[in-house]
Amino acid sequence: MAITTASSGASIYYTTDGSAPTTASTLYTAPVQVAASLTLKAVATGGGHTASPVATAAYVLNLPPAATPTFNPGAGSYASAQTVAITSTTPGAVIYYTADGTTPTTASTRYTAPVTVSTSRTLQAIATAPGFSTSLVGTAAYVIAGGGSGFVTVCNGLFDKLTSLFVTCLHANPLAVDQLIGSNQFCADRQREIDAGLMTYSATQGAVCQSAIAALDCSVLSGGFGSAAPPACQATLTGTVAQGGTCWDSSNCAAGYCTWDLLTGTCPGTCQPFTAAGAACSDDTCGPDLGAAQPTCKLLSGTGGACPCQDALYCDTSGATATCRPFLATGATCTSFGAPCNLLTTCGGSPSTCQAYVGAGATCDPTDSQCGIGYDCTGTSTFTCTSLPALGDACDFQCLRSWCDFLSPTPTCHALLADGATCNPDYFGADCLSGSCNASQKCSLSRCVKP
Repeated sequence: MAITTASSGASIYYTTDGSAPTTASTLYTAPVQVAASLTLKAVATGGGHTASPVATAAYVLNLPPAATPTFNPGAGSYASAQTVAITSTTPGAVIYYTADGTTPTTASTRYTAPVTVSTSRTLQAIATAPGFSTSLVGTAAYVIAGGGSGFVTVCNGLFDKLTSLFVTCLHANPLAVDQLIGSNQFCADRQREIDAGLMTYSATQGAVCQSAIAALDCSVLSGGFGSAAPPACQATLTGTVAQGGTCWDSSNCAAGYCTWDLLTGTCPGTCQPFTAAGAACSDDTCGPDLGAAQPTCKLLSGTGGACPCQDALYCDTSGATATCRPFLATGATCTSFGAPCNLLTTCGGSPSTCQAYVGAGATCDPTDSQCGIGYDCTGTSTFTCTSLPALGDACDFQCLRSWCDFLSPTPTCHALLADGATCNPDYFGADCLSGSCNASQKCSLSRCVKP
């Protein structure tokens, strides 16, 4: 873009980041290349003239995205270290990647040679190319058997495998799964609790957990994400805090539960004994094998028993007595408001049956919810599953790992605001990482600050 001034002898200074230009900004000597959406601001000064008013020009480039990077070998469980090649089909593409679970940017490591994956981890990559906008994030989770039994390695390995299963078994969008699971923060928090002496970690049990992770398949998701961790992995950590001691999570307690509750301001909490069967309770205070069935704790029931229910069962309240029943099997006839399908399927089609989710590019029916998490059924005469918008994309209401300024004349997905940042209450916390904009118009804390 050429920038000119009618004032003889004046020099022009400009910025491309939206900030006000000064004589310390870039001196204009040649047309400015605009390869991405940006706001160009310029000021003319010198040559016997006072500084001009700032001129502003906003450019929005609607370029097609570069092809999403792919990985070879692909995500999965392996017995030994793997050398992974990352490619994009867009000619001249430059690839940037991360190996720590964070979202890659053009400031991340540039891909120049295959990446060695010797421990369980997730690779993520983006591609850029002249004439194209940045690609979607490509993701591949690798579980390496025997790749180290340190807690963070094992913890990330579990989340990486579950991420891979969500993408493979539920045809979910990798960006949406990363947003849903958030493994890095969870594993880092637990490691700090271990370092602070709130929990102990068994490396021997960690090795058993790694073997259990490698054996996981789609069936583990049928009961929902909350019950997907193998018992061997749950047994790797033991709480050390005695009753009455300070805790940040119930897993910190040697016995009982933690009163930690961010919503009520109890942060951190204290370890308290579980509520016994038959005693008055509130949510999450009942002991093992018990559930809150107000106003008391009751034993979890199997199929045909009274609610509350064991894992992988739902509470059927359609009859005179609330009863525990199995989810409908794949292919079973279903209704949107009747008995729920098993969690690997959704109720859709005509006639409606419990059917598998479909992913990007698949034909879909806009009246059902057959597209996997992070995709939407869009089109005119033909409908297909397309990715929800992500950071920098135009949006209507919802964004992946970002927020949509839907009140703007040109809604766009923006980066989520950190705790303490100024937020707009009109968005009801959607602009905050924590999901909460308080009365002072600040993003409120999403969690306690752990040791």
